[in-house]
Amino acid sequence: MIKNNIIMVLVLMSLFAVSSCQSIRPAVFSEQCSAPCWRNIKPGETQFQDAVDLIKRFPDLNPKDIGIGHPGNIFSDGVVFRLTNGDEIRIYAVDNIVALIDYYSPNGVAIEECIKVFGEPEFAVQYSKLSSGGLPVVPSSSQYIWFTAINPSQGTAITYETANSFDLDAGTKISIFSYFDVGSFDELYKSNVLISFDPLGEVPQDKLHVWKGYGDIRILYP
Repeated sequence: MIKNNIIMVLVLMSLFAVSSCQSIRPAVFSEQCSAPCWRNIKPGETQFQDAVDLIKRFPDLNPKDIGIGHPGNIFSDGVVFRLTNGDEIRIYAVDNIVALIDYYSPNGVAIEECIKVFGEPEFAVQYSKLSSGGLPVVPSSSQYIWFTAINPSQGTAITYETANSFDLDAGTKISIFSYFDVGSFDELYKSNVLISFDPLGEVPQDKLHVWKGYGDIRILYP
């Protein structure tokens, strides 16, 4: 009888442990508010200094990895920091108001899970981007193909580097998440800060395609 009880306790503990692991929500998805708000920082509303004050109180902030500066382009202020899980976040402001939150997740999150949280994207686009390892001025092997699915009316975008694998499916891992001010979409898009096209050229407006789901992105989103 005692042996059976011990076995039952061990089984219950194992089930609880598995359930707990499955219920862990990726840090990129905010528990405090709905997108494009993240951890009570809402693009288009939150003042930059208020955002910095909030960040400094995050329990999972790595205090050694936080920096404040002036990122340039259309932005007046910016802060970059890293969480204890290794994820990096960059927050940019225009005229002292947060306009864009870029969240970088090395481990990534399956696009299917992203769609469950954000809903289906409105548009999608594939594009080439120069390698961060250098600054070539002509197309070369340093260019990589990226894919972004975006909800302009919601203020969310999800991005991944294809690594020359053009088949998008439910398990494809998203590594970059963007939360942005809906009212600033046009400015962010045309300034090459929301979706990074060729930094030496203009953003072609016809690159955005209506979301058509999973498949070969070269065919669905040429």
